[in-house]
Amino acid sequence: LEDALSKLDANDTECRVSTGNTELQGIEAAINNLIERMRKSYEQQTRFVSDASHELRTPISVIQGYANMLSRWGKEDEKILDESITAIKTESENMNRLVEQLLFLARGDNGKNSLTVERTDLAEMMREIYDEYRMVDKTHVFELKKSETEVITYGDHSLLKQAARILTDNAAKYTPEGKSITLSAYIT
Repeated sequence: LEDALSKLDANDTECRVSTGNTELQGIEAAINNLIERMRKSYEQQTRFVSDASHELRTPISVIQGYANMLSRWGKEDEKILDESITAIKTESENMNRLVEQLLFLARGDNGKNSLTVERTDLAEMMREIYDEYRMVDKTHVFELKKSETEVITYGDHSLLKQAARILTDNAAKYTPEGKSITLSAYIT
């Protein structure tokens, strides 16, 4: 058994302990089960870290963008100062909620996430995302198709905005530089 364990290759996704000894089959099965659970746990951890870094990238970029705008023009322009402070506060609150959600997932809680269901205007939310991405992504042309009416839904505003940001991130990832990305919300 010791010899079989020493021959395991951690990089081999198909690695299994096998001695060929029928008397050790129960121990082999237990070790192989443990190895499989460890592999799945490692994959979940890797996916979690990737998702967390992806989710935090946009709010951090928005905060940096507004901080840069403040340092350039906000000292003299009251409107830019107010807009920047509001955006930085909103994004830091979004990041706080996101970190709470990530910690919830990391702990492996079996309960359900508590959703804050509220009235949300998706057209207004898309305008916010449009403003954010125009500031933080200079490699694409962002366009906003404005809705003639409110586009109201009921749901968790932060999760809806998070989903819209993921879609916008993916659009930026798969759209060649210099090309346009159109954001809109409408009722069909």
